[in-house]
Amino acid sequence: MSKLIPLLLLVTGAAAPILPAQALTAIAPKSGAPGGNTNNNIPFSWYPTRYQQIFAPDAFTKTNLIPMRSVALRMNKNFANGRYGGQTVTLSLYLSLANKSLNGVPVTPANYSSTFANNLDSTTTKLVINKKKILLPKLNNQNFGFKLPFDTGAIFVWLGLKGKRSLVLEARTYGNTSNNRPFTYPLDAWWGRSAGNGSYTQNGTYAGCLSKSGARVSHYGNTSLFKVNSPSHYFYGYGRAANLPSVIFLGSKAMSGQLPGTSCYMVQDILFLLTGVSSGASGFTRIPVPIPNNQSLAGKKLFTQMLWVQPGANKLGLTTSRGLIQTVGRGASGGTEATRLFRSGSTTGNPDNYTTAAGVTRNFGLIFFFSSV
Repeated sequence: MSKLIPLLLLVTGAAAPILPAQALTAIAPKSGAPGGNTNNNIPFSWYPTRYQQIFAPDAFTKTNLIPMRSVALRMNKNFANGRYGGQTVTLSLYLSLANKSLNGVPVTPANYSSTFANNLDSTTTKLVINKKKILLPKLNNQNFGFKLPFDTGAIFVWLGLKGKRSLVLEARTYGNTSNNRPFTYPLDAWWGRSAGNGSYTQNGTYAGCLSKSGARVSHYGNTSLFKVNSPSHYFYGYGRAANLPSVIFLGSKAMSGQLPGTSCYMVQDILFLLTGVSSGASGFTRIPVPIPNNQSLAGKKLFTQMLWVQPGANKLGLTTSRGLIQTVGRGASGGTEATRLFRSGSTTGNPDNYTTAAGVTRNFGLIFFFSSV
């Protein structure tokens, strides 16, 4: 079972910047720390924009106090090829604790105002990057290589989880060298969308071969459990007899190969395999494989096929099921870790004049790396 974890984590493993040993760091929203599940160009490669991102107190990978001196972002994994970037954007950056009372309730990613100022505790708001031109780096990996160091002497002290306050990051972009128009610079983002189960389709037309009794062996997708953060997930099938050694193959692409002297086929490659034993007259075979709590797995596809060892079924004593292409579901949406609010105008717009948001995406945010250096 443990062999599956490297397969499920193929899409993860993003590295953080190399920092001095004493640096205090955190990534938020934390569900996107191993890797985002979407990307976005707003606000850094968009029209002039006023942008706020509200982080819940528990949305950070670390809960300790951090005297913040920089933030950084990374390219989404599907675009980290060094081809995007090279433009210059003019921006300013603010950090603030969230307003303690919006209609009597603290501002959080689940409780916010479309009026930008109402989300801020003005007594804590700090301009950490005064209006300046920033070159967008070309990134060919998933390091947090788009670093925004704060102005000299600028520090924002984040109290961590003990502070019990949401954090608001506000970016204002005033223009760019693409005539103040949008261009492609897809930064890594996380979207905790609504809950979702997994799904599957058959891989090709092969329906499985016959067991010794003449019944066709079968394999199905466990859609209600094949989703992110599903510790009780298992693969299953029917070998049509009890006590048969069984195998499930996990792969990444289709293929076709006939087992010699039989009507059975293998219809996929093999990256990993796991074993089990069938039970009962139906040959029910259950092989537990928990799915980690990693949102970057949502939407990923896995090729699966089962095999049983049954002497007398054919010349090889092996039967194989049909193949499936299974898609990992999003799972439960969980808490609201981040929400973004923004307003963009024309190419001549000024974000300093925007007071209310025109767009809001709840449970969504760019993935930021906060650091004390």
